Amino acid sequence: MADPAPLPAAAPDAPADLAAVPEPQEHQPTPLAWPAAGRVAFRFAFCFFALRLFPFPLGSIPFTEAVSQPIDTGVSNGFRWLTARLFGTPEAEMEPSGSGDGLHHYVSLGAVLALAAVGAIAWTLLDRKRRQYRTLAAWLTLGLRWSLFFNMMVYGFSKVIPLQMPWDEARLVEPLGSMSPMGLLWTFMGASAPYERLAGLGEVIGGLLLVWRRTAGVGALLLLAVLGNVVALNFCYDVPVKIFSAELWLMAAFIAAPDALRIFRLLVLRRPTEPAPDVALVRSERLKRFPRLRWLGPAAAIAWAGWGVYDHLPFEWAKRLAEMEAKAPVSGVYQVQSFTAPADARPGSAPAGAAWARVGGGLRRLSVLRADGSFGHIRFEQAPDGAVKLTPLDSEESTLVRVEHPDPEHVRIAAEGFEVKMKKIPRESFLLLRGFHWVQPKPLNR
Repeated sequence: MADPAPLPAAAPDAPADLAAVPEPQEHQPTPLAWPAAGRVAFRFAFCFFALRLFPFPLGSIPFTEAVSQPIDTGVSNGFRWLTARLFGTPEAEMEPSGSGDGLHHYVSLGAVLALAAVGAIAWTLLDRKRRQYRTLAAWLTLGLRWSLFFNMMVYGFSKVIPLQMPWDEARLVEPLGSMSPMGLLWTFMGASAPYERLAGLGEVIGGLLLVWRRTAGVGALLLLAVLGNVVALNFCYDVPVKIFSAELWLMAAFIAAPDALRIFRLLVLRRPTEPAPDVALVRSERLKRFPRLRWLGPAAAIAWAGWGVYDHLPFEWAKRLAEMEAKAPVSGVYQVQSFTAPADARPGSAPAGAAWARVGGGLRRLSVLRADGSFGHIRFEQAPDGAVKLTPLDSEESTLVRVEHPDPEHVRIAAEGFEVKMKKIPRESFLLLRGFHWVQPKPLNR
């Protein structure tokens, strides 16, 4: 059979669409529409997080405190004023105290929730035609990643060092029933520095994984577990950071939600799944020509977090703790050998009341267990001429005393008509400080 005749060549002046086969064009799928409930939920979440994060990142970026501090102060004062008008709470009870769960904090949360709901309703009425918010969701996720990353670096390194929950030797004297739930939490965390460091390391690793978009989902899933434990501890041990820790967990949940759904589909439903398509934050052809610029964001984030850790963590505090411990008039736990107090001791002063039985010396206070079983804390403060001023925490009555150390094992506290002689108790006699043992023939659960 004869070979088929070759096709005639195209004429030089033939139209271009006939002279050459067109190159295949990349198919651009049309973004799927979100369910109506999903769009409303996103609008509410966007309004809520935007209001709660404001004015972030101002204040965390170097040299922006001058702008953020007046805003934070104004907003805080506004909610204190509103709380005072609604509930009659005195202004003195709303001064900064380290608590994040004051009544004005709940008023602030309620106001933000109400504003977010109103904003979501108005947004829904004004923007009915839009079917999805993928680009806006990508920007919101980026903001939440940066905020959560920054907070995890600060809180994580405060445990890794550790600074947040330092061990207090004076706790060895305090009866368990005299501790508050938060005090018990701080004590058991501080009693094991390796565990505190591991807890902080989980926050640091999870935060670092948020820097890169490819690992952000893994980091958020890790932080869901880590922060879930933090939230549980705060609620169960009555730590007044419940609102803030719950908000951090919600940030991690929002970031992890898309990947969590895919993991559920793969591992639970046993169905195939595909990675989520990347959403361009900025559509610019110039940026596509410089792929190396994509590393500028993570590099800037890490440098920014480094500054935040340096600026927010009191690194000098570790040195100051050591100095305070060295200068403390009483350090360690002591058994009282003799106690003498004047009969006319002022009520509420350190000498008044039952005789001292055991004394624990901490960084800024003495923990005193008395012979009748009562317990109390006594602040100490260096006074002129080497004297020490003792003031019970629940009183304003101060007593000037002299603290003498005849030898490393003994301490004498003396004033006019007041004398306490004590002998140091070896640290190894406390089971709490027995340390780690690979081999344990019997469990020691006491």
